[in-house]
Amino acid sequence: MNALKLKTSFSILLALFALGVIVLGAVNNLSNRSVAVNGPIYRGIVQDKDLIADILPPPGFAVEAYLTAVQMQMVEGAQRQALRQRFDKTGEEFIQRHQVWQDAHIDGAIKTEMSKARDMGQAFYDKAANAYFPALDAGDSAAAQQALKDLQSLFETHRAHVVKAVELSNADLATLEKNAAASIRSNNISQIAMILAVLAIVLLLGGGVLRSVLRRIGGEPALATRIAQNIAAGRFDNDIQLADGDAQSLLAQMKSMQRQLIDRLEAERVVANENLRIKIALDSVDANVMMADNERRIIYVNKAVQAMFKQAEADIRTQLPQFDAGKLLGASIDSFHKIPSHQAGLLARLTSTHRNTLSIGGRSMTVTANPVINPAGERIGSVVQWGDRTAEVATEQEISRLVAAAAAGDFSQRLDPAGKEGFFLQLAEGINRLV
Repeated sequence: MNALKLKTSFSILLALFALGVIVLGAVNNLSNRSVAVNGPIYRGIVQDKDLIADILPPPGFAVEAYLTAVQMQMVEGAQRQALRQRFDKTGEEFIQRHQVWQDAHIDGAIKTEMSKARDMGQAFYDKAANAYFPALDAGDSAAAQQALKDLQSLFETHRAHVVKAVELSNADLATLEKNAAASIRSNNISQIAMILAVLAIVLLLGGGVLRSVLRRIGGEPALATRIAQNIAAGRFDNDIQLADGDAQSLLAQMKSMQRQLIDRLEAERVVANENLRIKIALDSVDANVMMADNERRIIYVNKAVQAMFKQAEADIRTQLPQFDAGKLLGASIDSFHKIPSHQAGLLARLTSTHRNTLSIGGRSMTVTANPVINPAGERIGSVVQWGDRTAEVATEQEISRLVAAAAAGDFSQRLDPAGKEGFFLQLAEGINRLV
């Protein structure tokens, strides 16, 4: 069952169990039919008992008729007539009862004895009607005595066949009862054997399914569940023991996954440290650096660019009232351009360094943008370096005016050092000394 799905394996197991139960029920039903009520053995037992109960007493047995015939020679007149009527009635009932058993489906030997008992009984009644009663009516006691002897002989023969039929019926009854007991024992043994066979098959197949499940899991389900919970919780120090050669079980795959996760986390930690070092470095440089993703959302600003935009915030708001230097992260970089769609198209097509100048709120800004490409050659964003040339442009304009005045012979002009610092302050002071 290794190639079957677990659901299929259990379905087959349940189907075989159900089939075994059905077969057991069918065998049990067939086995019990012979001893069931109205079954063949049951009917045979009832028939034998009915036959014995029917032919031993009158009218099936002609003993009453024989005793009546004996009494008739002892009385006369009305009493004899009453006995004669009683005799005739038993004869009619005798024929009726024996006809029932002649029509019944009974054992051949029993039926033979019953036929002989009926024939002898009929001969007995015929002899009484044709010889005994006429002799009594004629008052011929010698003929009556002879006829009575003949009746006795016929009755004894009839009685012998009745007794034989009863003996055969009793023997058949005993056989049927013995067969019924044997059938019940056999049925019980068969049922027990079937139950044991079904249980053996179920246990065998169930053991196969269990071994298949354990082989697929690689161990106890509870162990696999605990390890899965540990891995889901971020604990990757699970000691997963595998059987020799096990490379396909669930636990084997979980062990491989745990190793891969450890390696991946280590690689991600190395990358994270590298990224952190880069971020710290970018945060520390004087260059004004900003990064945006492919949707042009700002995802990083260093301290220098934050300070630059904070210093220029008031001027920028004269053109962009919603501008907030404290909320650059998450904002769209397109908002710095007069025509955002132009900026969006430019960055989307960016494949190399792009330089541009912007005038925002009276501020002169330089923008140097480069695409960010990962090792797989995929564009993952853009990096932008900003520069604020406002002071530089103002100084350039002052120097141009001073040079133009000097060329015209006016050496009274001076550069205003106010608001200048660093190189521009030194330049202003130096030029002022020259003129």
